[in-house]
Amino acid sequence: MGGRFDKNGDKLIINKKRKGGTFWGYQIEIDPTSRAWSGAIYEEAGRGFLHTPGVNETVKSAFKPLEWNHFKVRVKDNHLQSWVNGVMVGNIYDDLTAIGYIALQLHGIGKNTSKANKKILWKNIVLKKL
Repeated sequence: MGGRFDKNGDKLIINKKRKGGTFWGYQIEIDPTSRAWSGAIYEEAGRGFLHTPGVNETVKSAFKPLEWNHFKVRVKDNHLQSWVNGVMVGNIYDDLTAIGYIALQLHGIGKNTSKANKKILWKNIVLKKL
């Protein structure tokens, strides 16, 4: 999957839907900030980050803000892996959530009008059964 981002636009990979239409579960972080945690595996509305990329400069520099980036996510049984532009970022085993939805997420801007008109673009989304 490719994407070009100028704000946070996470990919939710295994999610469950709550009442009211909100999703929760595993997601792959897209982080254009200086923290540079793109590709980190996060549990939305749950435990938070399941690992952190830390200070690995190869991982931190893999994501290119405002350029097309390639994300790869592999989920097989309880094994979740993520790559950003060919660099492995996440590699965890977790038994909490085995089923759910695949979704694309755009964070709302709330009352912060400076974030209005930001864009998130996705292309070449491919799903493969393992």
